[in-house]
Amino acid sequence: MPRIVRRVMIPESDEWVDAQEGAELDHRHYDLPVIGRHSTDVFKPDGSPLLLFRKRALDPAICEQARPALRKAGRAHSPHRDLYSRIIGYYRDNEQSNCRLTAFTRDNLPEWGNVLPFVRAVNTVFRRELPSRYKVQRRIAYQTDREWTIADTAFTTVTVNLWDATHDARTKVHRDDGDLPDGFGVISILRSGQYSGGQLIFPKYRVAVDMDTTDVLLCDVHEAHGNAPLIGEPGWERIATILYYVTSMRECAR
Repeated sequence: MPRIVRRVMIPESDEWVDAQEGAELDHRHYDLPVIGRHSTDVFKPDGSPLLLFRKRALDPAICEQARPALRKAGRAHSPHRDLYSRIIGYYRDNEQSNCRLTAFTRDNLPEWGNVLPFVRAVNTVFRRELPSRYKVQRRIAYQTDREWTIADTAFTTVTVNLWDATHDARTKVHRDDGDLPDGFGVISILRSGQYSGGQLIFPKYRVAVDMDTTDVLLCDVHEAHGNAPLIGEPGWERIATILYYVTSMRECAR
């Protein structure tokens, strides 16, 4: 599929980016055009990938099959964030704890079954579009007991974030931690209703991505990022899925 290739020549300084930690982002933190209409690769000045965006990469039927279960999972409100958020799949809290099935997965096995084709489909995009990072992450997953990986993929865990008219706070600037450093972030969105905003912004590189249902974003989540504010008509909904391998689960060996 034809795609656009962009290279960031002069990013913001590390000192400036560090000072943005916890800040809210908006249109002032990215340049046009916003990525979202066409498949696009963006590379850092050193040639490493910042993100690979793939337009209409998933089967809509697979996304719709997963939507009710992901909505149900996302409805568990995390008390420290002004949005709905929950992890599903498998998890290990820290180096001392055991690997475990997340509460949603344990208590909702039929719904979890409807999510698995979606996870497999996203995994296929990851494998095809960024094989170098995929091979590293898949090898670690293969060395992990199959009981703790999702459906023979490179993932152990999915974070589900849900925004709607009652919970529309943007995620502030942060860097993801706990996921495999040598792997890569993988994100897909399910959206419905009419809303604007919500773009994922990487302020250091002044790049923003606007995603739709069936799109997949591979991105360096260890770079600072956050979301633009969301504004919409009553009834809108945005479900973000972030798929990854929890680094400490390497200890859940075969």
